[in-house]
Amino acid sequence: MALFGKKTEPKPEPRAPEPEVMPQLAPLAKKAYGIDDAIQLMRTLPLNQNLDLVLLVVKNTLASLNVDLAHVIEHRNEVAALKSQVDLLLARIGETDERIQAIDARRKLVDEVQTKANAIVHLLDDVRINLEMLGEQKAVVDHVAEKAAQLEFMVQEARNTTRTLQKERELAERIEKSIKGMRSKPAKDKEDVRTA
Repeated sequence: MALFGKKTEPKPEPRAPEPEVMPQLAPLAKKAYGIDDAIQLMRTLPLNQNLDLVLLVVKNTLASLNVDLAHVIEHRNEVAALKSQVDLLLARIGETDERIQAIDARRKLVDEVQTKANAIVHLLDDVRINLEMLGEQKAVVDHVAEKAAQLEFMVQEARNTTRTLQKERELAERIEKSIKGMRSKPAKDKEDVRTA
């Protein structure tokens, strides 16, 4: 430092790098220690060597990590129970899916039947309309048949009247001939009388 110069600020001291977590313990720092982790650890241990020492090291290691082995074992039983419940639920889901597929198949069949039923209803409506039209046409035909029967009766009456008139005409002609014959007879008689 200078007496009359600028005051120099102290330089910050470089920090020492923070120690990294051991790569084997990095997953443990991120998640809870589970039964699968304990099983994997047990498989990697040399159990054919001093077994008591290995168990002591494992217990102390787990204790230093605040892992309660009894809790882990209990958790395994819970996981097994949950797994069996999940399997049961998956089986029920499978059954439900099969039922849904059966219902979908039946629904398709019901839809087809409904479509056919609608077609039959429309066909029956058409038949009903045609029957109504036929009924109306039958009424017209009956009316025409009645008129034709009346007309036929009138024609028959006309024929009978014509025959009667013809007979009367023939009779009138005969009467007229007779009258003419009678009128011409007195004249002939007068002529015969005159000639005689």
